[in-house]
Parts: sequence; structure tokens; C-alpha cells
Amino acid sequence: MKQMKHAMKIVLSALLFLTCVQQLTAQQIFQAIPNLSLYATSAGFAPCGDQRWTRTVFLVSPTEMTNSGITNGQSINLLNLRQYVAANPAATGTLKVYLQNTTNTTYSKGTSWATAITGMTTVVNSVFTLPNTTGLYSVPFGSTFTYTGSGLYVAIEWSNVGGTLSTANGHSVNNSTAGMAVRTQTTSATAPATLAATSYRPEL
Repeated sequence: MKQMKHAMKIVLSALLFLTCVQQLTAQQIFQAIPNLSLYATSAGFAPCGDQRWTRTVFLVSPTEMTNSGITNGQSINLLNLRQYVAANPAATGTLKVYLQNTTNTTYSKGTSWATAITGMTTVVNSVFTLPNTTGLYSVPFGSTFTYTGSGLYVAIEWSNVGGTLSTANGHSVNNSTAGMAVRTQTTSATAPATLAATSYRPEL
């Protein structure tokens, strides 16, 4: 008798909601960075439809990952973000997402974008449209990423150099832990090279 292979998927929900599909018919949801019912607009913590560029790099600590219930060896293949204020109209640009396993307990990648993403794996690099609706929206990865335990660095870049801008959209954020992230945003067509320290991270 043929045995069905178990499929495992993790959905990063930047909340961080992380969804692990352990079987084809069963799904578990894990939250690493909680929803505090806060949101931020035009601030670079997540893709901003009214900005030409937004860039953020943040750490999900080993403790946060452990508390979420995610285990070593699981595959991550989807990121969910939550809009509290919708982009209007829907804005189209290029979205990039980078991930890296780490043993760091505090953010240690500095404020240079080029330096921060060094060593990270690109899991998304595609045209993306920010929805003009509130709630969760999904960003599927182009390739899966294997979580190896401990902490996780996440970097998100949004660019819309020449397209139509939207009104300021707002994403769910968490500011409960200081020193865990850097971010920047600009309405200039020139990509920002330096980021600023922040306590705000997207819900995941």
C-alpha cells in the first residue's frame, strides 16, 4: 500500500503569523510577533503604497520562534502581512523578501542595507500589488526556506519607482521589544542606503 507523504509548510504572517501545514488536510497557525492592535503608515515597517521605497530588516528572536511552536527543519514558503488601512488605489511595485537563520538574540546587522542583507536568502523577488482592502494578504515565496532552529532575520523591500502611488496604507506593527529592527522609507526614486533603528516590527 502506498503511503502518503506528509507536507510541511510554514506561512510567515508578518504578524509574524507562521502557518505550518503538517498534512495535506491539517493546518496549524503559529504567531511569533503578536498583534498589539497598533498600525503605522508611511514609516517603512512594511510596504507603503505612498512611498517609492521602503526597506526594513528585523529579528525574530530565538525565544519568540520557540514560543510560537515552530520546530527545527520546517519549511517556510509564505509571508502574510496585515493592513489596517488599505492602499487606495491598489499600488503595484516590486517586492523582495529575504530570510536568514541566526543565533542572535538582539538585532546585530547594522544600519547599512547592503551589509544587512549580506548572507540572507532571497525568497521573493517579483512584481506585487498591494491590495486596496484591509486584513491579511499573502506573499508566496518563489522558493521554500528551511528553518534550522534559534532566531530568524527577515528583510522586506518595496519599490515603486515610476508607478502610481496610493494613499498611505497602514500595517499592523509590534513595538514591545526595543532594538530589534531598522527601517527607512522615501518618496524619492533613489533607493535609500541607510536605515534607522526602531522598535517597530510587522506583526508576524
